[in-house]
Amino acid sequence: MASVKNLSRTAKIIIAVVVCVVIVGAGVGGAFYNQWKDLPEVVVASAELGSVSQHYSTTAQVQSREKTIYEALDGVVVNSVEVQVGDVVNEGTVLATFDTSALGDTLESKRKSYQRAKTAYDDAVDAAAEAEENLPKIEQQIAELEQKIEADRTSTTTTTAPAATAPATTVASSNTSSGGVLDSIINSIIGGSGTSSQLQQLIDALNGLQNGDLSSIMSSDQLSSLLNSSMGGISDQSQLVQLQAQKAVYEVITTETYLNTMKDAANRAQDEYEGYQAAMSMLRDGWTADCYGIVSEVNLTAGQTYTNETEKSGGLDFSALAGLLDGSGDYSSLINAIAGFSSSANDNGALVIEHYNNLYLSLNLGKYDLQNVKKGQSATIEYLDHTYSGTVTYISAVATESEGLDLGSMVGSLTGGSGSTTGAEAIVSIDNPDSGIVIGFDADVTIETGTADNVITVPVECLRASNNERYVYVYNPETRRVEYRVVTIGLSGDDTYQITSGLTQGEQVVKVIKGTGVSLEDDMRVKVVDK
Repeated sequence: MASVKNLSRTAKIIIAVVVCVVIVGAGVGGAFYNQWKDLPEVVVASAELGSVSQHYSTTAQVQSREKTIYEALDGVVVNSVEVQVGDVVNEGTVLATFDTSALGDTLESKRKSYQRAKTAYDDAVDAAAEAEENLPKIEQQIAELEQKIEADRTSTTTTTAPAATAPATTVASSNTSSGGVLDSIINSIIGGSGTSSQLQQLIDALNGLQNGDLSSIMSSDQLSSLLNSSMGGISDQSQLVQLQAQKAVYEVITTETYLNTMKDAANRAQDEYEGYQAAMSMLRDGWTADCYGIVSEVNLTAGQTYTNETEKSGGLDFSALAGLLDGSGDYSSLINAIAGFSSSANDNGALVIEHYNNLYLSLNLGKYDLQNVKKGQSATIEYLDHTYSGTVTYISAVATESEGLDLGSMVGSLTGGSGSTTGAEAIVSIDNPDSGIVIGFDADVTIETGTADNVITVPVECLRASNNERYVYVYNPETRRVEYRVVTIGLSGDDTYQITSGLTQGEQVVKVIKGTGVSLEDDMRVKVVDK
């Protein structure tokens, strides 16, 4: 007790100062702690040198670029069908066998039709040569007869009242009209100068033209003989009409359109005959697969006679050709008739094999994706538990309206995405497909659109966007504050972005802002945490 009482004044002052310092320090420390406790917590990451791989991903339907359609002939008997829909076949696999004994008559009929058409074409070539030779003579006869008629008309005018010539002029005009040429010829024969056999010959020729019987078409000599034999004892006007009709026929016969029509008919008859012969031979040998693929359609039944759903036109419409002769038709109607002379076969076929060696996926690229996806880029195709490699083999230069929605275009990314259904088609060919992938189902496609090595990268969580700007918050360890900084990005990978400007290696960037509803501002103090 004595020692306490004997404390000096100086010691008492020191003790008082220490107590005050402790009290003040505790207050300041508490205030600082409270301020630090309220700071936003952030997780930071460093801008580092690294590599970035950019990809475009979407879903598309697996399709086959090639398929084999096997066509059977009407009337063939199906002996056996060795496959069913869904079977995977290799080249040489037997598909079906047939009995072709009932097809012989049809083959012979087609052979005869071809021979008739070929003969008709050869005759048409000869007739064209004859017509070309006789046409100048006919033109000269017409000119001489017109001069004679004009001379007679002038003579009649000087001796007869003008009104008397009007009916003759009207008759001549009527007979030379385009719609009455053939009528005038027939009338001149009926009028007494022609025989019944001549009339029947002309009628048969006209009917043959109308019904497509090429063998009934008269040569220029035959027509000339028929017409000339009927000219005896008829008026000059009727003779002029007949000569003009003969000239019109010659002009048609010598046209390229006429000869091409006859040649086209002969070629088509030949193709039909030879095609039927080849198909019959294939059926006789039995069908075998010509590729590695999958059977997608079977329209055959063993033990039954096959009936094709092919619908054929009635053949070439020769009424258009007859129309040229009597003046009621034109060349455009004849060309249309030729174009319509075709068969429309059942596209499905009796049996169909989709080729496995040429599978692809068709993608719909938006305008932003189109900037990155290029021909020749590698692709990965995921189908169930199978993975296949692929290559971008085609990109359309024209955008079209898509029938469906492309999820890859809808999702987009910070690099810009397109949600429009309008896009450019891209084809990804599957390099080595097999039966593990099913044609018609969807598969996931990932295209590597670019890579960059030894570049500044940051995690994708660091990048933020506002008002079409990409920015980051850069953390300063000395001031413990963040800086709002605009950056430019290059490639975008799954986990990282390439930064082409705005950051340097080693700078710390805010990756995660802790807490709900917490936001940062430029020059704000933050608290860095590990997680």
